[in-house]
Amino acid sequence: MTDAKKVDLLVTCAVSAAELQEYPNDCLGPIHVLKYIYLADLAHAEQHGETFTGANWQFYNFGPWGQLPLQVLIY
Repeated sequence: MTDAKKVDLLVTCAVSAAELQEYPNDCLGPIHVLKYIYLADLAHAEQHGETFTGANWQFYNFGPWGQLPLQVLIY
């Protein structure tokens, strides 16, 4: 599975989880999804020593940012 497909899988999981919790559709934006992807990557890295998506995460003022996940979310 390519890294972009792994990001797609995590996006699907995040959106599905939000729907199960009746998260308002207009409140789950790209930044929220990006943070869910980061948390999944963090949990995977703690267990396996590397991120699930292969993303190189950086921190900016208000949280995590990764080029690969952002590209997948935009396109």
